[in-house]
Amino acid sequence: MLAACLALAVAVGWVFRQQKAEQSRNAPKRPDALAAGLLAKAGEGWVWTKKEGERFVAEVRATEFEQLTDPPRVNLKNVEVKIFHKDGAGYDFVRAPQAELKADEGSLFANGDVDMTMGLKDDPDARNRLINIKTSGVTYDTQTGKVTTDRTASFVFENSAGSATGAVYDPALRELIMNANVKLDWTKNARKMHVESGHLIYREEESKIRLSPWSRLTRETLTLNAGDAVVTLDAPRHIGQLPPVGPVAFGCWRLTGTDDATSAAVNAA
Repeated sequence: MLAACLALAVAVGWVFRQQKAEQSRNAPKRPDALAAGLLAKAGEGWVWTKKEGERFVAEVRATEFEQLTDPPRVNLKNVEVKIFHKDGAGYDFVRAPQAELKADEGSLFANGDVDMTMGLKDDPDARNRLINIKTSGVTYDTQTGKVTTDRTASFVFENSAGSATGAVYDPALRELIMNANVKLDWTKNARKMHVESGHLIYREEESKIRLSPWSRLTRETLTLNAGDAVVTLDAPRHIGQLPPVGPVAFGCWRLTGTDDATSAAVNAA
């Protein structure tokens, strides 16, 4: 009887060890230990949204994130930001390979390359006046929605392309500011125009570009040096449609802010 009990105990122990060994072989791999100061790490995707009432203000997505503690921040990879317009009809889109979300400051900073497209519409048939900006060192303020950089930025909009140093985009005002060293080439018509200025403000709802405190416009052999100037994008296409003095027209741009003598000379050209 004793021998039978011992044999049964040995058999049960062997079966138990076999089951434990099988479980160990089939168990998922234990994740690597988190580095010091790291709260969470995932590769399944990360989403952050902001709302005002029932309206979505912004959405930030990333394919990977790391949450760190000292200082508090979240490192993101393959970042996409949507900043929704107040009218609900469109949004602005920002893309960056990497970014850092500083929760205590309420800001998202991308030190590397950033691609921004402003003025996208939800309605595929709606007219889009898109602005595309490529730059780096971009900060997105999650409270105000403003996007800023103090570095060189290249931009394309309304048949134009150019560059500037430093830029600010305010989605609430739909306003783009180029801070310094503005250079712009208007490429729609056969007679191309080159624009330079110390400062540029583009207001989408007004369809106007404001140049200050100086501006220089060059078309073929004609150069116009002026102070503050306003360019209206939806102006008449032909100089003959404008009065002989007053605003100056280059192609389908209409420029105001110059003196009558200069305006007359340009209109006669």
